[in-house]
Amino acid sequence: MINNPEDYASFQQIPTSPTLPVDSGIVRSPKAFSDGLTLDLTDDEIKRALQIVMPIKNKWHAIFVSKFRDKPLTAKEAHTQAEAAMKLVDQFEDELVTTLAERMNLIVSVDVLPVLESGQPPIIDFIGALPGHYSASYGFDHERKRHEVLLAEKRGESFLGSSKLDI
Repeated sequence: MINNPEDYASFQQIPTSPTLPVDSGIVRSPKAFSDGLTLDLTDDEIKRALQIVMPIKNKWHAIFVSKFRDKPLTAKEAHTQAEAAMKLVDQFEDELVTTLAERMNLIVSVDVLPVLESGQPPIIDFIGALPGHYSASYGFDHERKRHEVLLAEKRGESFLGSSKLDI
């Protein structure tokens, strides 16, 4: 379980919300994550997405930290570690993309360039829904979303169910 809002740093700019009020488009909290996806997903889906993304992110973060701690390396060792890091990044991306597609019918992409350039978290872009998503057949349920927003505000939650979020 994550108790520190700083641990949400891996959530990044959401393409459908280019005016997110966060530093450089980086989402650092469940509320900012919700704000970025609120036009595309119901609150229940936002909660489910967080519950899928965070354990995967935490697992791979722990793997990276354990394998690539700061230590002096020779040029050959650095090259070998860079290759190993790329394999792990690919595995992280595959797991995240596949899991969100299978469990929620969502399309995401992962930009790993920040990892390679500066050791920053990868950028996770929520692109849209697969044809099997309910919104592809029926459209987005705006009445349900309005109800969720009003109820969440009444409860003082960032989004409906966020106070019971266990990730």
